[in-house]
Amino acid sequence: MCSANLCRSVLAERLSRLWIEHLPECPSDRFAVSSAGTEAVPGLGMPPRVARYLLRRGADAGAFASRRLTPALVEQADLVLAATRLERDRVIAASPGALRRTFTLNEFARLPPRTGPGAAATEVRSRARSIMAEAMARRGQVAGLDGEDDVADPGNGRRSIERCAAEVDSAVTAVLRLLTVERAFAGER
Repeated sequence: MCSANLCRSVLAERLSRLWIEHLPECPSDRFAVSSAGTEAVPGLGMPPRVARYLLRRGADAGAFASRRLTPALVEQADLVLAATRLERDRVIAASPGALRRTFTLNEFARLPPRTGPGAAATEVRSRARSIMAEAMARRGQVAGLDGEDDVADPGNGRRSIERCAAEVDSAVTAVLRLLTVERAFAGER
């Protein structure tokens, strides 16, 4: 989730779906991913530069329309990942009950300890709940550098979208490694 639901959140959604397609531990009927924006104008299409990046990575770049984040969407979500602390705080202010399951993407990727190779396979949902509880317990104990929790909104240049996309891709990979069995990531996509 980001502000406009046009770059960062779209990248996170579509790159997550790409990983999920290749992980048997994450069947799409048990691990759904979507995006929205705290200030989104509903119905806008994906920017061409985002679509080009996604296509180069092998992700789906079609059938997209921006949408505004609503309390109902937050309540339906098991985990809410925001691009920045500002968006995370907006979610929590609008839906205080979401505190325990709302993080920035980088914050969640950084908080829980990494499981080593050979970790016992567990059902995805119970593993995710356990990791979220641990992340919530450690929130505030693992400080990031100033601004480290935020994924900056890219400017108009090609390099800025590439930097933003690489940061989102790295964080998404870390989050999915946490939520699934580590051995599934031994090979490349």
